Amino acid sequence: MYALFKSMLPLLCLLAIACKKNNDQTTASPIPAEETDPPVFKPVIQKVNDVVGGYYQALPAHYNETSFGYPLLLFIHGAGQFGNGSYDLPMLLNEAIPQLLDEKKFPPQFTVNGSHHSFIVLAPQFSKYPVETEVASFLDHAIKNFRIDTNRIYVCGFSLGARIVCDFSSAYANRIAAIVPVSGVSNFLSQEKSRMIAMANLPAWAFHNGPDVLFSAQDTKNFIDAINSYHPARMSKLTIFPDSTGMLGHDAWSKATNPAYKENQLNIYQWMLQYKR
Repeated sequence: MYALFKSMLPLLCLLAIACKKNNDQTTASPIPAEETDPPVFKPVIQKVNDVVGGYYQALPAHYNETSFGYPLLLFIHGAGQFGNGSYDLPMLLNEAIPQLLDEKKFPPQFTVNGSHHSFIVLAPQFSKYPVETEVASFLDHAIKNFRIDTNRIYVCGFSLGARIVCDFSSAYANRIAAIVPVSGVSNFLSQEKSRMIAMANLPAWAFHNGPDVLFSAQDTKNFIDAINSYHPARMSKLTIFPDSTGMLGHDAWSKATNPAYKENQLNIYQWMLQYKR
């Protein structure tokens, strides 16, 4: 037996060295790396549910070299971008966050309280106004297919998309860390939806143009006031721009989603990242 063991010793040593080499090789980093390259942005034509036939995705440049979960920014477009999710999908590139990503103007990372964060950004194209369960279905798809930190899910939308943000977040408030509705809020059962957001301590930062003649800035003010009237632990905030841009003074999103626009030294992305579930 000893002779057999002695004869196999060189082979055992080689196997031990090989195993050590394999254990020393790491294919994914468990901790975030500082991102300096633009997010990898591309269209995905895939039917997710009855109202989503495709979406844009933006992943941090080093996503495939890491193993941790990233914060998710779910972007909801306005009424002018409804489409089939395939050849209609590029319509999303004309506004707000998808436009920033397409033009490589979306920062690769954001620093909050000394920590660096990079978003996964997903922008579905809806074929019609979705009900809350259909938005939740897309979110489930995202969690299943991407490494998402489910404590850091944020939702931003503009115009009719901002109404969708408020409707969805009031129904699924405990799944979301913060919301940014721009140029629109819920217009049905808005008091009850405000209460649901407040009871979940879900912070909102709403934006509107004062001269907007399409959706009333007063509705947005009333919505945020109603949330804060319940004295949530995380108070919501409101920004009313005194000037206006775009048709009918409706476009507050170009300024609100611009990473250069800050209040108290925070843009909307840094503001959202302060919060987690």
